[in-house]
Amino acid sequence: MIELKDAIEISRILAKAPQERLPMILSVFEKAELTIEGLEELEAWAISKNRNNIIELDEFMKSLDERFKLSENDYRIIASEFTTFCAEMKLDAKAVRAWLARKGVIKSEESGNKTSYTVTQRIDGKTVRCIIVNKDWRTASNETTEKANL
Repeated sequence: MIELKDAIEISRILAKAPQERLPMILSVFEKAELTIEGLEELEAWAISKNRNNIIELDEFMKSLDERFKLSENDYRIIASEFTTFCAEMKLDAKAVRAWLARKGVIKSEESGNKTSYTVTQRIDGKTVRCIIVNKDWRTASNETTEKANL
């Protein structure tokens, strides 16, 4: 457990750090066995502040369905293809995955203090990272017309 003054100093460092240096700084904290939580929300906020992309869940899922032909069963999308899809829409895939997981549209796994939005799958004899869309994604996306700043 760290002291309050140390926690405050860490917060100052993170707040002042340029976005491109955060991975390096977090690596140093990791080696010191300090776990920093809430960074995905911080990253999503920074992305929305910079890009100001507002998307609606229902519209996003319709586009995703058109592109990947989602079925009534659980469906997997190769992570790199999802990233390309998001880039074409000028969205950050990592922020979108976190948002979709919070909405219950895709599956996420907790491992210690880390959340993963992809799972390892075997496709055509190769191991790849995939996003698993929940079979009730239509219900989840239809329950809300909430817009997200991503």
